[in-house]
This record gives sequence, structure tokens and C-alpha cells, in this order.
Amino acid sequence: MDARVKNGMAMLEEWLQEEYVENYDSVTDSDNGNEIEFLNRVFNYELLLKDGSRDYIISDGKIYYLLDKSCSYIPKDIKESLIGGDTTEYSDYTRLIDVYGITRDLKVYYCNNGLEGVYGNLENYDIDPNAPATGVNGNTGLKDAISGVLKEKYDVTVDGETGVTLGNVAILKDLEIDGEKYQGITDITGLGDLKNLKTLTLTNLSLESLKGLDGMPNLYYLYLKNTTTKDYKTLSSCLNLQYLYLYLPSTILEDEANKQVELLGEGLKDAEKLNKLNYFGISRRYCYV
Repeated sequence: MDARVKNGMAMLEEWLQEEYVENYDSVTDSDNGNEIEFLNRVFNYELLLKDGSRDYIISDGKIYYLLDKSCSYIPKDIKESLIGGDTTEYSDYTRLIDVYGITRDLKVYYCNNGLEGVYGNLENYDIDPNAPATGVNGNTGLKDAISGVLKEKYDVTVDGETGVTLGNVAILKDLEIDGEKYQGITDITGLGDLKNLKTLTLTNLSLESLKGLDGMPNLYYLYLKNTTTKDYKTLSSCLNLQYLYLYLPSTILEDEANKQVELLGEGLKDAEKLNKLNYFGISRRYCYV
């Protein structure tokens, strides 16, 4: 192990342990066995990187607690001792790229590039399948769409009180959302809860952005079918994307269709990490009278 990385990890670990002892009088029964969530609460939820409203990230079906190095509570000398761990890119840290992880008993490890090249003793934890999929449930239209697909394709009925759960969305590998069937969807951020999704078709939607796609690390196929957006930049964070298709029918005016192509170009101009994209197409059908 690189001596500098090891030293930084040791300093961070010692500081975390000291802070836990100092604040021990505030520990509740529910905090036992999960000291990192306790400290995150003590530090106004600044200590850990977020995935939506969650204070942990999910990768390959497991939970990881990752350090937010910008946390204002971390002393300057501790921050300066940490080599790397500076990433704030959602698509990077949700893939365990250049991040410091913290176990529930406040041990520290470092991930350079996913699970390839780990310093220290990495620990991950099982997902509670009954935990709410907060991103999906926070968007009524999206919740209705996901609930409908779960019922129609998998005969899974979503509990009306709990809403869609992480166990529910773990089932989904491919998905189509049709805006004519499920109306009112202009924001798909909550799709970031669908960590296992591989193929996605968005039909008849008018979206503010494609934010949410960056939270699906396994997504390799995307079809935007009569779907427009004001911002395509999120596509550059879909690192496993192999297929990208746009269908702009004649019902979309020519100026708007051209604008969509321009916006797509702007969104992909800095997409140097999108090196798996092999299949791409834009189609448009004209109706002659």
C-alpha cells in the first residue's frame, strides 16, 4: 500500500473514532452497530456522499458509505493528508472511482477504480429490500409508471403506504415509460433508483433534462421515442451506454427537431468517457398529404 495513502487513511480513521467518543452521549439504541450514520447525523449530514436523498450509494446490489471530502467539519490537516478522494462527479463515485469508504464501525478504505485496486479492508452491506425507493416515490408520475410496469409485467403490487421499494425496482432490467399512458412526467431523476436497469425506452415525454440516467450504471440501451428534452448533458455520464437512438416524428415541428439535434450535440461534446457507444441513430418520419 502506498505509504501516503495509508497515512491519510490512518489519520482520518483516528479522527472519526475520536469524534465518535466525544459525541457518545448522543448515541441512541438505533445507532449501535452503525457508527458512521450516527456521525453523519452529528455533522449535519455533510460527511457522506449522497445518492439522491440517501446517505449511501448502491453499487452491484450492495451499500457503501463514501466520504464527502468537502465536508466542512473535517479538519484541514486531515483533508490535506488524504491522497485523492476528491471526486464530486456522481457517475464516478457511484461506481467507486477515487473515493474513500467508511465502514459502519469507522474503519477507512480507498477505492481507486471500482473494486479493482482497493486499499484497506473494504466492507459493504446488504440492501434492505423493504426500504423505500425515495427517488421514484417522490415523483407521482414516475411512481405510477413504475408501479404499473411492476404489476403488468411481474405481477408485483406496490404497497400503497410504503410505495415502491428498493426490492421492487431491483427486479427491473428493461423498462418503457409512455407519457401518453402515464402523464405528468417531466422529471426522471428518480430513475436513478433503478440500479439494475439495462435497457430504457422513453416514449412521448417532454423532459427538463435526462438527469437520473447517470444513476443507472448498467444502462447500455436508450431509445428516446418522440421524447424531447432541454438538456442532454447527462448522457456523457452513462459510461456503459452502447446503443442510443432518437426518433423525432413529423408531429414535432422541423425547427424543434433541429433544436433537439443541436442540444444533443452540445450534450455530447464533452463525452470523452462515452467510449462504449457503438450504435447511434436519429430518425424522422414525414407524412405526405
